[in-house]
Amino acid sequence: MFHDSVGNRKWLVVFVAFALVIAVSLTGAGSSHAEESAEQAAPNVDTESRGLRLKAAASEQEPKKWAVLIGVNEYLDPKIPNLKYCVADAHLMYRTLTERCGYEPDNVLLITDDQEKASHRPLKIVLSNTVDRFLSFVGKNDTVLVYFAGHGFLDEQGRGYLAPQDCDHKNLGLTALRSSELKDALQECKAAQKMLILDCCHAGGERSETVGKSGEELGREFGGARGLLTLASCRKHEFSNEWEAREQGLFTYYLAEALNGAADRDGDRIVDADEAYLYTWNQVRMRALREFGSQQTPVRIIGEDVDGVFAVAHLGEVEAPATVAADKTERPSRTPEKREEENDLRPVYPLAILPFNERGGEVKGLGATVTDLTFAHLSADGSMFLVDREEMQKILDEQELNLSGLVRPDEAIRLGQLTGAKLILTGSVLQVDNRTYLVAKIISTETSRVVGASVNGKAKDELGALVAKLAEQAAETISRESENLVAKPVARDDRVAVIKEKIGDAKRPTLRIDVEEQHVGQNTPDPAAETELTWFAIEAGFPVVDADSGRKLDADILISGEGVSEFSVRRGNLVSVRARLEVKAVDAKTGKVIAIDRQTTVAVGLSEQIAGKLALQDAATEIAERMLPKLVKGK
Repeated sequence: MFHDSVGNRKWLVVFVAFALVIAVSLTGAGSSHAEESAEQAAPNVDTESRGLRLKAAASEQEPKKWAVLIGVNEYLDPKIPNLKYCVADAHLMYRTLTERCGYEPDNVLLITDDQEKASHRPLKIVLSNTVDRFLSFVGKNDTVLVYFAGHGFLDEQGRGYLAPQDCDHKNLGLTALRSSELKDALQECKAAQKMLILDCCHAGGERSETVGKSGEELGREFGGARGLLTLASCRKHEFSNEWEAREQGLFTYYLAEALNGAADRDGDRIVDADEAYLYTWNQVRMRALREFGSQQTPVRIIGEDVDGVFAVAHLGEVEAPATVAADKTERPSRTPEKREEENDLRPVYPLAILPFNERGGEVKGLGATVTDLTFAHLSADGSMFLVDREEMQKILDEQELNLSGLVRPDEAIRLGQLTGAKLILTGSVLQVDNRTYLVAKIISTETSRVVGASVNGKAKDELGALVAKLAEQAAETISRESENLVAKPVARDDRVAVIKEKIGDAKRPTLRIDVEEQHVGQNTPDPAAETELTWFAIEAGFPVVDADSGRKLDADILISGEGVSEFSVRRGNLVSVRARLEVKAVDAKTGKVIAIDRQTTVAVGLSEQIAGKLALQDAATEIAERMLPKLVKGK
């Protein structure tokens, strides 16, 4: 029955803990006092006053915040790998929630391996009974957060389980917490706002015969839960990395950093669910590539009836406590005038990194590694914005472009229009005479100019150090050659003059311009792209019918489109935003499509709203210069 003598002792611990939990329950059941009844029902009961406070909390007189935090490091089943930092992650979340996010310590249930009381350890009986009872105290105006760091599994039928400390991987139905059980408890919970955080599928561990499932795979089972927002630490087939340098899980480290204020991108001293997710998503992806050379992509799953975006942290006016080991410098106070000056002086180069070619069998498989590591190193450079590689690959697939190594000028220009990149970095890996050479090529998508950078080292040397040198050289080259690589901004009047020159004296058709705009996570008060297109059309001599009051029949050509802008990253006091604009021109009488175009741009500003509008305006400017001449017959 038992695997070894160590296993005997571990299962004995479980038996004793189980007996203690039952004993506590039986003792409480025999009490006739109201206070003792309240104490028995509460999951984290230490004193009589604790029971009274929980009872008062249930009165729903004012909104409250509740949290259940579970961390499991050591598993009794030898086939389940032990973990290093899940308990530390749960404690970090406890400090973050109580010190920064407005959670009362009495309303936070911490369940971890290192708890003295059996009723606070992550055993199956505790998770099944205590968590459910704890959630019953939550009022209809309250917020509840459930956090789990540990292993998760799927059975042969695809049903999900969270693994407690006494889980048997061969008998999940009896020894693990069913995802459906937790889902039902969260659905029945009356809270107005509910969040589930799953940090599962950890890389490494002391034993590795049994592999857990990713947070995304487990989280999908909660997708249909009413009113529930789920954050998962990684996608399917990815690992949730444990970060030895910080002695924390990578995902939880950056989530806590987000809640401590790093994600407050609009500076309103409130971190909402969108801000927390976007910051964590960005930081985890970049750090995973740089530190571990692997992909880790946090996932958000929005359940049914999730209403709006709720605040997860109210920061107040004080500085964040030192609950997360800092790896970033303090931001000095700046006046608005100083920030505007810095914004004008500091250029940002949207950069797309394409796969490196492998030249020769000796370097087979190194191209992808060099590409990943180069991305990771350059992502930390404050003067560059890196185009998301998955998004870029999706665009390349759609356009049936297979770009790597050699890129023609026309392909570079097209890639710039599709991704917003002003520069492309690609190159080759080769080996000659027992030396490895990394050759990078930096191509301008605006001027088609090309500059290079290269490094070399002994074939047996560590590749990571060689790539770091290449990335440093590439960044220095871009900074030094930026005036030659990136085209200088063209004044609007000069662009109008170019449009007029192309059209000449030809008759301009009457236009009706209607472009819908959206900034992800925020309202768009006024249409930046539509305004810019209308301005260029009027200045170029086109009659324009107002989209709101004018009739479609009064126009010869109907221009419609959609613009979307999205937060990318905050560095210091500057925010970068990526925008994509798609526009179509149709003959109002025949319905024939005359022209269609799209443009992606990146802009930087002091606020997300300003940067978003700048990005959409820039996209509209590029499209106007290309499209307006096509609307005149004979041109």
